[in-house]
Amino acid sequence: MAEKRARSPYGIQSLSQAIGILLLLHRHPEGLSSQELAALQGLPPETATQIAHALKSAGMLQGDDLFGYQLGPSLLKMAMAVRPQDLLQTARPLLHQLTAATGETASLVALVQGRPMVMEVSRGASLLQAVPLVGSPVPFHGTSAGKALLAALPEDELSALREEGPGLLYPWTGRTRCDWPGLDAELDFVRESGIAYDHGEYLEGISSIATLMPMPGPTLTAMTVTVPSSRFHQVEDLVVSTLRECRANLVKRWETPHGLGPSLQEGLAALGA
Repeated sequence: MAEKRARSPYGIQSLSQAIGILLLLHRHPEGLSSQELAALQGLPPETATQIAHALKSAGMLQGDDLFGYQLGPSLLKMAMAVRPQDLLQTARPLLHQLTAATGETASLVALVQGRPMVMEVSRGASLLQAVPLVGSPVPFHGTSAGKALLAALPEDELSALREEGPGLLYPWTGRTRCDWPGLDAELDFVRESGIAYDHGEYLEGISSIATLMPMPGPTLTAMTVTVPSSRFHQVEDLVVSTLRECRANLVKRWETPHGLGPSLQEGLAALGA
């Protein structure tokens, strides 16, 4: 007869509290002490300390009470294990939401080996559509998704791209921005507004709007809606508001009460946690 495993002293409630602490530290990369964690999470100080020590022993936290706890290296390893299929499963309902709300084609674009690539497409209902090809690369500077991704890159990676020379900023159309000072000013706008535009800068007669999306894993991703330029101004406001709504819904999904996703919350509710 198999030996029974020792019962863990930590139950479902402790799991909920631990996830809450991890998400709290994600929002406070400067670090928090166990006292601060307790106050912000509404926990007894000794409980916050025990959970912090347990998470640190698993490599999910680093630091201490003196200098504060931060997220640990084990979380990065877990994030790296997220498969592309998981990314697509998360993206598909959002793409369908964008298409249903706007009637236009929506796409997921991700950084693959340092370059933007179309990963998934949800085709719009109108007869006249601009439909990107799944698996095709797109330029950073000539597309809205490329600009959204470019604006999110750290400065050292941006500097490396600048050093690639003028070949990176190819003039796809007469509207393509091919100078770094002008592009940098546009990227500042993208960072401030959260929205990137392409007004026929990659393909004549085709415009697009995009926003960066907080997907699982370390891969930078953007969602974009592609529109024939002839009707761009008719749908612009609707596309922008729908993109922002999708992004807000996704952020809310990762930051639900106690830091739990909907399915986990349902499971905890079923267990009476």
